[in-house]
Amino acid sequence: MMNFLQQGGFGFYVWASFGVTFALMIAEVVQLGRNRRTILARVGRLSRLRGQRADAGSHRRHASESSGGQA
Repeated sequence: MMNFLQQGGFGFYVWASFGVTFALMIAEVVQLGRNRRTILARVGRLSRLRGQRADAGSHRRHASESSGGQA
């Protein structure tokens, strides 16, 4: 078992490289999750803003139609 862990004298480098790789893979997953939440929040805000603009535009159109087209 010790021979396996020592990796022929290069155990520190081998296991350190595994550790760094594992840590970077975890960091990638965390970063992707953050980016996903940020993108979804931005899309939600954009959707709400476009909805408000559409509502405001239809309100203006209905108001001008009911006043006989005169503004």
